[in-house]
Amino acid sequence: RRAPNFAPPEGRMARAALIVQALLGAAGAVELTKETWDSATAGKTVFVKYFAPWCGHCKALKPAWDQLMTEFKDSKTVLVADVDCISDGKELCEEVGVQGFPSLKYGDPEDLQDYEGSR
Repeated sequence: RRAPNFAPPEGRMARAALIVQALLGAAGAVELTKETWDSATAGKTVFVKYFAPWCGHCKALKPAWDQLMTEFKDSKTVLVADVDCISDGKELCEEVGVQGFPSLKYGDPEDLQDYEGSR
């Protein structure tokens, strides 16, 4: 019988530090759903990342995207936000025709354009 493979204390501390950092970094995060879309986007130009939590490319984009959301969190005219296509945002993703992850869209919330630039 094998003994459980526990990480050394410093490994657990490093993981805990990463979790705290992620939670603090998420303070500027806005995750949109069908219910919050209209009120959150009213009168704003939007830049939205449609993602799946399991998507490797989405995970790679997350740090830069979180930083962008934080930089614009107090803007009265621009909203940078997330939509989780697997969870509460599934209906929004279907409405705008998301077919791959991450999908980035921007512009007028009523007439979003596909973002084709570098990621």
